[in-house]
Amino acid sequence: MTSHRKALFKIAIYMAVIAALVIAGTVAIFIITLPSIVGFSVQGDSNSEHSENIKTGTFAVCEQKDGYTFCEDRVFASCNHNPIEVINGSFGCNGKVYSIEESELGEAYLPAGWEDPRPANSITAWAASE
Repeated sequence: MTSHRKALFKIAIYMAVIAALVIAGTVAIFIITLPSIVGFSVQGDSNSEHSENIKTGTFAVCEQKDGYTFCEDRVFASCNHNPIEVINGSFGCNGKVYSIEESELGEAYLPAGWEDPRPANSITAWAASE
């Protein structure tokens, strides 16, 4: 092998090592931040004979306001497949009150006449899903 080919081979090896480190770092960052990306969760007592089927999520709720479409994120809980809006960090399910920490939620002003592309029943469909 000539010295020129040896140098190119070394450069290729270094680039492969750097690429592997970048990929590994990206995967590690994704795994670490995944819980904060997917939203909230409430863990029920699975050993209880009265355990509820509860999950939580955020949805943008939009309304016409002052010539604009105003959308804001709101937190919803699914109690036994029925959607319930979380108000002031708490919601009730089967006679029990649950509290969750609400993170900073987003909001947006959109042009008048903007139409939400999501199906009208997206919250209900989410609540009914497993």
